[in-house]
Amino acid sequence: MMKIKQEDVVKALDFLREQGLTDEQIAVAIGQQMPGGVHPSSMSVYRWRIGRNRPRQMFGWVILEMAKVQRSKK
Repeated sequence: MMKIKQEDVVKALDFLREQGLTDEQIAVAIGQQMPGGVHPSSMSVYRWRIGRNRPRQMFGWVILEMAKVQRSKK
């Protein structure tokens, strides 16, 4: 499995915020994509966005996919 780059996740999170999504909405949307509805807290999303922490790979992939889908809606 390819590793995702932290800077790609941060860029994706910044893009999602520019599209009007809050950290809480991003956290819930991640949960909607995960088996069993597992989702991070909005504070975790905030920490990822400012680069303080990095998400687990599975959350990172979902964030990148969410940004890709948002970009395709333009």
